[in-house]
Amino acid sequence: MIYLNDDIETLDMASAMARISEQRREKVMLIRNEHDRKLSVAAYLLLCDALETEYGMTAPPVFDYHEGGKPSIAGRRDICFSMSHCRCGVACAVSDRPVGIDIETIRPYRRELAERVMNAEEMGVITSSPHPDIEFIRLWTMKESFLKMTGMGIRSDLKQVPLSSTHFTTTINTARGYICTACEMT
Repeated sequence: MIYLNDDIETLDMASAMARISEQRREKVMLIRNEHDRKLSVAAYLLLCDALETEYGMTAPPVFDYHEGGKPSIAGRRDICFSMSHCRCGVACAVSDRPVGIDIETIRPYRRELAERVMNAEEMGVITSSPHPDIEFIRLWTMKESFLKMTGMGIRSDLKQVPLSSTHFTTTINTARGYICTACEMT
């Protein structure tokens, strides 16, 4: 299930900090930028809400970290999750199968960046689109959500990320200025 929050500015940090685990609080306090702290807390709270809705869990989750940094919920290997944030909002996906999610702010299209990370077929899709900025971010979020699902992160050749091998769900919200894609193992 996918959860989104694009109303970060109204987050009451004092009450939010009281709701998160000590582990997460320590991580949040290392973040220097106030808005980035809010995003981190909002993403974690979205996960808390998802875990309560989907699994009846009411205690704030504590994470274990795998090689490469991919988090899992301590003592709950049966629950897979992924979190992401951008300037515009936060996203979370939870599932009983491997899952990844990415949310990105829609930015002006830069062909030189696209050529570094997209293969020829993807470049064709982008350049033939009436909205190459949206198409680039849509494909980027697909790639990043796939890499988060697999636990690889952005350590591989992005041109080689297989976008046809899994199931993607994409939300494009031009009014709020973001694109979010979740990837789940089928």
